[in-house]
Amino acid sequence: MAAETSHEFKQRTLAFTEKLKSGMKADDLEILEHNIAAASQRNKQLLNNRRPCEFTKRSTPERSLRRSI
Repeated sequence: MAAETSHEFKQRTLAFTEKLKSGMKADDLEILEHNIAAASQRNKQLLNNRRPCEFTKRSTPERSLRRSI
């Protein structure tokens, strides 16, 4: 069942993407694809350069959290 749902989602996504692309100018599409590729690369670098615990660190020190509890 999950495989069927996943396949259906993929098909709908591809159809939607093609519909969007068909309504765009070639220059705009090229710029968009470049921006997406660059953002994807930045995100990969971010994930590779940071440890998982760094994504969940709180911005406030623990001491002030303990006082408020």
